[in-house]
Amino acid sequence: MTDISRSIAVKPIIKYPREAQVGKTYLMTIDLQLAEGFEWRYEEEEYPIYCKVDSDLFSSKPVGEPVVVLHRFGGSYGEAKFLLRAAQEEQRGSIKVALVNQWGVLVKSLELEELSIQAIANVQPSTDIYRTVAIRNELDLIFAEIEAGKHLKDKQLQTLVKAARAGQISIATGDRAISMGGSSDDAVIVTGDRNLSITGVSAEAIRMVLSKNQRSRNEILLLRSVKEEVDSRLKQSLHNAVLSDISKELVQEQVRRPWDIEIKVGTRSSMLLPEKTNILHIFDDVSGRLLILGNPGSGKTTTALELSRLLLERAEQQPEYPIPVLFNLSSWSNERLPILRWLVKELKFKYGVSSKLGEEWVQKQALLPILDGLDEIITVRQEACINAINQFLSSEERPPYLVVCSRLEEYQMYRTPLQLNGAISLKYLTHSQIHDYLMSLQQPQVWQIVQQTPDLLEFVRTPLMLTLVALSVQNLAIDQWQELTSQHERLHYLMGAYVKHMLSRRFKGQSYNRQDNPTPQQTHYWLTHLARTLAENSTVEFSVEQLSFSDRLQKYQKGLIPWNYSRFLNYATERLLLQRIGKRYRFIHQLLQHYFASLSLPGE
Repeated sequence: MTDISRSIAVKPIIKYPREAQVGKTYLMTIDLQLAEGFEWRYEEEEYPIYCKVDSDLFSSKPVGEPVVVLHRFGGSYGEAKFLLRAAQEEQRGSIKVALVNQWGVLVKSLELEELSIQAIANVQPSTDIYRTVAIRNELDLIFAEIEAGKHLKDKQLQTLVKAARAGQISIATGDRAISMGGSSDDAVIVTGDRNLSITGVSAEAIRMVLSKNQRSRNEILLLRSVKEEVDSRLKQSLHNAVLSDISKELVQEQVRRPWDIEIKVGTRSSMLLPEKTNILHIFDDVSGRLLILGNPGSGKTTTALELSRLLLERAEQQPEYPIPVLFNLSSWSNERLPILRWLVKELKFKYGVSSKLGEEWVQKQALLPILDGLDEIITVRQEACINAINQFLSSEERPPYLVVCSRLEEYQMYRTPLQLNGAISLKYLTHSQIHDYLMSLQQPQVWQIVQQTPDLLEFVRTPLMLTLVALSVQNLAIDQWQELTSQHERLHYLMGAYVKHMLSRRFKGQSYNRQDNPTPQQTHYWLTHLARTLAENSTVEFSVEQLSFSDRLQKYQKGLIPWNYSRFLNYATERLLLQRIGKRYRFIHQLLQHYFASLSLPGE
C-alpha cells in the first residue's frame, strides 16, 4: 500500500520563460504524470481530487477550482492551474504536491516522475486574474458613489458582495468584524490600490447580505456532490441513450420527453397540465410537498431528477434555501428506522457526511429530501414506511419541503395517504405522442413496426418501453414477441433484446481493449450476481469500497466477480447497463436490475 502519511515530494527542474521577471506573476498549468513503469492499482477509488502546491521556489494561488482528475486510462492525470510568482532564475528545488479528496483528507502518495510547468499568460503585478474590465469599471463607479457619501442601491450592494466572494475585494469593519455583526461605522473596502470607508446604512446592508447569504464549506461540498449525482444520472439515462445511439446529430432539447402530467391538489378534481408546464412551478404551487405517481417506466425518477436539477439551481442562487438531496427508500426496510435517523445514515453512506453533521442539518431543516422508490420496499413494509414519513412530517424536525415518488397502482392500495399537499400522475402515452416521439428521433421504420403490431403499440405506452423498443428494435423478433402471453414475459424478452443490443454495439470504450472485452456470458453472470446482491440487501446502489479485500478475493475465487471489478463495472456503465455516480454504481433502471436478478446462473 502506498504511504499516505506524507505529501508527495518530487524534485523537478523548474523552467520559467526567458522574459520572466522577479515579482511578476504567471498563469501556470501543472501537469501530473505517473513515473515510467508505475501502474495505478487502485482503480476502485474515485476522483476528482484537489491539488495543493507548496514550494520555497515560488508562491502560488489556485485559479478557480484546483481539481486534478485522475484518469485511470491513457496515463494522463489532468491539470491544475495556479498563479505562480516566478523565481529569479532556473534552479532545482523541492515542490510538495498534496492530493486530497473533497473532504480535505489526504488521499495517498503517488510516485510522480515529473511536474511540468508551462507558462500560459503573463499577469502583471496587482492585477486580479478574476476581474474583467466590465466588472472593474462597475466597481469604480460604486467606489465613486461611496466617496461621495451616497447610499448604495441593492444592485450595487450585490455587485460588492459578488466581488468579495470572488476575492476581488475584501470587506472588514474598523473595530469589529462585520461577519460578527459589530459596528458598521468606519467599515473599509480594501481594493489593493486604495482604501475607501463606508459608514451607516450601506455598510450595515453589506453586513446583512454577507452574513445571511453564505453557506458553510460542508454545505457547498454537499451541494456540489448532489449536483454531480443529478447531472450524471440524467446524462446516463435511457432517454440520452436514445440520443447517443440513434440520433447523434439531434440536439437534446429538440427531442421532448413525451408524457402528459395530471395534477391533483387536496380535494379538488384532477386536471391535465399544459404541455410546457414547468415541474418547479408545480412544486411551488403545492408549497413544496409533492407526490409523483406513475406506472412502471412512466418517467417518475426522471421527473424527480429534473425537479432536483431546478431546485439545485435555486439553492445555488439562494444560499438560505434547503439543499435538495436524493434518497432511495428501498434501504429503509432493512432496519425500519425513524425517517430522521434513516436520512442521517444515508447521508453518511452516500456522501460521507458525519452522523453529527447530518443530524444537525436535518434538525435545522437545511435539507430538502427527495424520496424515490417507495414501491421498491418489501410490500408488507410499505404501509409502515408511509406512517414513518407522516410521523416525520408532523415532528418538530419536519422539513419545509418534501418530494416522494411511487408507483400509482401500489399507492392506490395503501390505507393511509401521505400527508403531502398535492400529487402529479404521469399518464400513459397516446398513439399520437408515440408517433411524434419516434418521428423526432428520425425513426419512421420503428413507428411502422409498432403501428402494425397492436400488442406492441399497447406495450410501448410508457416512455421506458418506447425507449427500449427504439434502441433494440434490430434485436427484436416480432413473431417471437407476439407468442409470449404475459406482460412479464414480454418485458423480460424486451430487456434481453436491449442487453443484447448494448453488448453488441461497436464503439471505442476506455475500460478494455476491444479484444479484451468480457464475453456476453461473463457480463450476464457478473451482473446477475450484482443484481441479486442488491436485492438481498434491499438497496439499489453499490460501491466497490463496501467489499473488504477478503470478500473480493472470495467472490473472485468463486467466479462471481472479475479480479478488476471496478474495470468491469465501468465497462457495464459504458454499455449503458449501469449508471455511475461518483464511487457508486446502480442499474440504469430498476426494471433492468429485476431482469438480471431473475436470470438463472449456471448450475442452478
